[in-house]
Amino acid sequence: MTEIEKEEIVEEVLARIDRKQNVLALKPTFRKWFRDGDNPPYDAKMREIMSGYEAYAIWDLIRRATCVLCGVKYVRQIEDEEKANRIADTICQTIYDLGKANMLKGDCPWK
Repeated sequence: MTEIEKEEIVEEVLARIDRKQNVLALKPTFRKWFRDGDNPPYDAKMREIMSGYEAYAIWDLIRRATCVLCGVKYVRQIEDEEKANRIADTICQTIYDLGKANMLKGDCPWK
């Protein structure tokens, strides 16, 4: 194996590691709203206003909307993780507030 081949392998491995780390860009927001730290998912904030299936469907939409607002197609392409997490957190807070308001009025179909 030549030095050039070794360098190509190292570059490929580093690119894969970097790609995997970028996929975790929105993990803090996900854990805050959908996992509640190390607790089981049914203790999370979003589960207060919707079922598990709806919560994960909503997360998929939040993730996609955050990517669009950051100007990228995939989470792994996000460069400013702090900005992306602020955007996702704002969307989650809005959904949570609307869900709580509907629950108080008795209009929430999930509970």
